[in-house]
Amino acid sequence: KKWSLPARCKACQVIDHYWNYSNSKCDYGEDEESRDLFCGDCSMHKTLWTCLTCGFVGCGRYSNKHSVAHFEKTHHPYSLELATLRIWDYRHGEYGGFVQRADLLECPSSPPLLYPWLTRGLDLDNPRDSLSTRDRSNQSNQSGSAYGSNANTKIAMATEKSSKKTVMIGDEYEALLQSALEEQAQYFEGEITRLRGEYTNSLVDKDSMLPEEIREIEALKHNISRTGKDIEKASKELVDAQAQEAGLRAASQRLLSEQQESNELLKKIREEHRKENEQGRIQIDDLEQQIADLSANLRMRQQFSQNSELNNAQIFGTSSVPETKQSGGRRGKKKGRFFRK
Repeated sequence: KKWSLPARCKACQVIDHYWNYSNSKCDYGEDEESRDLFCGDCSMHKTLWTCLTCGFVGCGRYSNKHSVAHFEKTHHPYSLELATLRIWDYRHGEYGGFVQRADLLECPSSPPLLYPWLTRGLDLDNPRDSLSTRDRSNQSNQSGSAYGSNANTKIAMATEKSSKKTVMIGDEYEALLQSALEEQAQYFEGEITRLRGEYTNSLVDKDSMLPEEIREIEALKHNISRTGKDIEKASKELVDAQAQEAGLRAASQRLLSEQQESNELLKKIREEHRKENEQGRIQIDDLEQQIADLSANLRMRQQFSQNSELNNAQIFGTSSVPETKQSGGRRGKKKGRFFRK
């Protein structure tokens, strides 16, 4: 019984598409229309792995690690490397591990020439055994020799062995997928049960609330509403206070400007007053000097009038020093008067 390709298996479709593209690339050159197989996250065409549970295609852990990211997101444990058909199990710690060898998995829809284990039953030392089945059939029909019959017999035996191996691998592959799907089903069923239990507990808690708790909740709602109104009122008062603050700040700036002008004017008045005081002191000193001179002259006249000898004396000559201003216009004292009897 040949293992047929499941119509809804995403992983089989990805593997079939990849190997069909590889076969066309080897036989006819690269086909640009078949390069639509790439990483679902970064669009990389190399080091591709496909998830055996959902068929997601991602790049390997030596590239951008989108296959690992897919496992961390979905917990799908098995991933197959398209280039080597090796299966990786992410459940074995951080680095995972291979669960299949390269010759234990075969996608039956892929071209037989791409799998080296299909020709192991043939005599590889004979160059004719390395030909394809179609070439050997044509050669057998053309020659009709005994060698062609032997080759066909070997091909039939290899095909029968390959079919048995295909059935075995198919059963193993189906068991592997079934195990992964069962694990995923158990995981999500557990999550659903947990969420359902939490929701039921919340409903039970809500129904089992006492009337006192209900009244307390209503009081809290009332307090919240009142607090909201208080906050709105405080916000309006804050806006008014900010407007008043702006007006007071403008008035303060204006007063500071006027104060600066007043200080400059006061400084100017003080300077003028200082100059006037200095001039007044100079004038006072001059007047005091004049008063002192007049007082000295008056005392001398009084002495002359009281002394008869001086009154009868004749003045031969007088010598006087011209008046000079000293230290701001002070008058010099009169000196050098000589009297003789």
